Amino acid sequence: MGFYERNPEMNNVNNNIPIGVSFEYIKLEESIEFFCARCGKRKVAKKYAQFTDKGATKKVCNGCYGNLMSKVNQKK
Repeated sequence: MGFYERNPEMNNVNNNIPIGVSFEYIKLEESIEFFCARCGKRKVAKKYAQFTDKGATKKVCNGCYGNLMSKVNQKK
């Protein structure tokens, strides 16, 4: 799978993160690989956010997290 390809299991990516979800922002010493729960892209990063939805922990890339937070701050 190429670096910028989407997760094949996420063909219909749901960009909607549940309302009221609490994010935990993570900063690691070394990069990890994951698929972003919002954009569906494969990411390799040291910084990401995670949240729990229906008992499953999901990761969101730094770009999507920043975009979500900017929208929340605009509403205030």
